[in-house]
Amino acid sequence: MCSNSEESGHALVAHYLPEADNVSCITILPRGQHLGVTQFTAEEDRYNFSRKALMARIAVGLGGRAAVELAFGPEGVTTGAEDDLQTATALAWRMVTHWGMDRQVGVVYADYCGASSADANYQAGPVYARPHLAARYLSGQSMATLIDREVQRILDDGRATACMLLTAHYAQLTKLAETLMKRESLDREQFEAVLKERLPTGERNVTPPSYLCSVHR
Repeated sequence: MCSNSEESGHALVAHYLPEADNVSCITILPRGQHLGVTQFTAEEDRYNFSRKALMARIAVGLGGRAAVELAFGPEGVTTGAEDDLQTATALAWRMVTHWGMDRQVGVVYADYCGASSADANYQAGPVYARPHLAARYLSGQSMATLIDREVQRILDDGRATACMLLTAHYAQLTKLAETLMKRESLDREQFEAVLKERLPTGERNVTPPSYLCSVHR
């Protein structure tokens, strides 16, 4: 069962990133199409997000997949991360094309750029994926290639952050996943209590597998 490792990965990465929202609940009880859910609560209402906060969200989102890879190896990953990958990719893409948060692409709005809502394909996807609009709004295929590369770089950076934290706190990750398997759900206080538990010396010195989170650039 991977869901306990996956949800533990999300929660642990969020716990150690100051810019991330607080964990409010973790459960491996199925909800709809999801085998588990980690819920978060912001300490205050937010209307604008810094680049640090967005990178934290991407790292938290990819923390689940990284935890599964750590627990079961690269060949043991499952399809369970689909929603996380979709959300993280969409966020990274908007950082590059909407919010000017990438130095290589620059301070430019490189998406729909005023396309009419009457266009039948207005919501069909990024502009560079639609040739009849791409010619109007982007500087040729080179811009599309650059955007793809920078989106991947942001995702790689977020994944690297998640991997670093999970490797550094591998013993806590293991303990949290085991506790979640036994209890199925943890609220915020229970989650934080698990992390505060003093681990036996042998468990504290457990070394994560060397194959964790190789990032190809």
